[in-house]
Amino acid sequence: MFKKKSDFNNDFLTIGKIKEPFGTDGLAKVKLFCEDPKIFKDTNDFLVGDNRLSTKIRLHKQIDRNIWLAKFSFISSREEISSHKGEIITCSKDLLPLLNENEYYYFDLIGLNIKFKQDTRKGYVKYVVNYGSGDLLEIKLDGIEQTYFIPFDEENVTDINLSINTIIINPQKGLLPENQINC
Repeated sequence: MFKKKSDFNNDFLTIGKIKEPFGTDGLAKVKLFCEDPKIFKDTNDFLVGDNRLSTKIRLHKQIDRNIWLAKFSFISSREEISSHKGEIITCSKDLLPLLNENEYYYFDLIGLNIKFKQDTRKGYVKYVVNYGSGDLLEIKLDGIEQTYFIPFDEENVTDINLSINTIIINPQKGLLPENQINC
């Protein structure tokens, strides 16, 4: 059976989405948003949809790059899967694997305050993306409407301190507009 979980906050992370039924045995196509499906082997408690239904999920077979066939503990028919089509799958951030030093989850970086190594400008990390050539920080500078992308690498990011919610950047020339105060 399943239970409704009402405690839902920023301690949970979206890791997938139910796409559609597959076959007649209660399997569903699931799109995973995580790089490593190992979490499905190590974890037995996921939440599905706006009602946050608690479930176990067993991955059966990868059928495309991020598409897997999965079995949910609370779904037994094709019709039930259809009724959950498009719903998100979440898990507690506490269940994610520990990272090595100088490795970060995207959600750890989003919202960090930006300090510049070379001047007094400030801003924050709006989002982190990867279009195939490496991670990029989308940053929003104070007083400027536009956002900018800078590579998330040692050359542009000199320090990250999660305990004080700060990232120090030293962006390559030309990535950001010149600081009008120090010109």
